[in-house]
Amino acid sequence: MAGNRRILVGLAVLALVLTACQGGETGGGGGDGDVKTDIGVTTEPCPGGNAERDCIYLGVLSDLTEGPFRALAVPITEGQKAFWKRVNDQGGIGGRYEVNIETYTRDNKYNPQEHVAKFREIEPKILALGQTLGTPPTLAGLPLYKEADIVAAPASWWSGWEFEDVILESGYSYCTEAMNGLDWASEEFGKPSTIMAVHYPGDYGGDSAAGVAEWAKVNGVDFQAEAHNVQTTPNAQAGNQDAAVERILRADPDVVMVATGPAEMAEIVGKAAAQGFKGRSSGRSRPTTRPCSRARPPPPSRPSTTSCPPGDRGVPTPRPTRPWSRPPAARSRPTTATPSAGSGPTPSRPSSSAPSRTATSPGPASAPPSPRSPSTTRAPSPTRPTTASPTRPPSARL
Repeated sequence: MAGNRRILVGLAVLALVLTACQGGETGGGGGDGDVKTDIGVTTEPCPGGNAERDCIYLGVLSDLTEGPFRALAVPITEGQKAFWKRVNDQGGIGGRYEVNIETYTRDNKYNPQEHVAKFREIEPKILALGQTLGTPPTLAGLPLYKEADIVAAPASWWSGWEFEDVILESGYSYCTEAMNGLDWASEEFGKPSTIMAVHYPGDYGGDSAAGVAEWAKVNGVDFQAEAHNVQTTPNAQAGNQDAAVERILRADPDVVMVATGPAEMAEIVGKAAAQGFKGRSSGRSRPTTRPCSRARPPPPSRPSTTSCPPGDRGVPTPRPTRPWSRPPAARSRPTTATPSAGSGPTPSRPSSSAPSRTATSPGPASAPPSPRSPSTTRAPSPTRPTTASPTRPPSARL
C-alpha cells in the first residue's frame, strides 16, 4: 500500500506539468489533501524557498553535458525549473508545499549505465522523477523505477511507454505522429499509392517506421518491407546518405516519410529532388513532440483511422484536392534537431525492499481546460491503478 501511495502522490505532482503543457494555469491553491512526510517529502523548507512551507523533491536525469541530446535537454530542464518556480511563487501545492528539482538534478550523459548509477544515488531522496531523458537510459532504469514504486516522466516519445504503469507520458509517440501525419497529408493531397520510410533504426526511427507500416496496412497503400523500409545511420557513421537516396530513386514512391537527423534529412530530400524525384517528402529530423510548447488550438478533431498498437477503425475517405506529385521547385523543408540513439542494455539490480513513502494525494490546483496542442496528450489520471502490463505488440518497436 505504501508503494501505491507513493505512485499516487507522484502522479498528482507530475500531473501539474502536463497541465502546463496543455496551456492551463498553474496557480497555487487547491484542495486540503494532506501529504505525510517521508522520502522526498519533508517538513523542512526547500533550499532557498519559503520558510513557512514544506518541500517535495523531484529528481531529474537528463543529458546535460556531452551526450547527443544536450542541446535539447538543457532547455527542457531549464523550462521545468522555471515552471516549478512559477508554481512555488503562486502559492505552491495546496499553499503548504513547494517543489524542488534543482537539488537532485543529475547528468545521465545519455548513457544507460550512467543513468542507472545516478538514479540509485538520488532515489532515496526523491518522490518521483520529473524528467528521465532518452528511451535507452529510461529503459535501463525502468526495472528500478518499478522496484522503488517511482513514477517517471520521460523526455522520450517511444510508443512502448503506453504499456508501463509507472511511466507518465507527455506527448504523442513517434509511431502515432507518423500515422497522424499521413492521415493529414491524405486529406490534403489525396491518398498515395506507395509510401516509403527512411529512418534510423531503434526506438526513434524504428518506432516512426512502425507507424508508417501500420498506416499503409490499414489504408491499403503499397508498403513493401524490402523495397520501402529503408534504414540509414547518421553521417558520422555512414559518411553520406547516397544509399538512401538511391533507394528512393529506384522505388519512386509517392511520398517518403523521413525520421533521421536534420543534416541527414536535408541531404536525403535535397539530393533526391536534385536527381529528379518528384514525390513528396515529409516526417521529422528529430523527435518533434515538444513538451510545454504553446501552439494555436488545432482544428476540430476527427476520428483516428489507425492506432499504435494496431487498430481496426477502417479506411478514411481521402479528399483528392491535389496530387501527391509536386513540381520540382516546391520542396519540403526539413526541421531541425537531433535524433534518438539506439537502445542500450538494461542493467539488473538485486532485489531489495524499497523504503515506503506514506502519503495521500496533495490535491494540486485545478486549472481550466484548454485546447490541446498537437504536441501533447491528455494527462493520465492521478488515481491510475497499478495493473499487469498487456503484451506489447511486436511492431511497436523495431
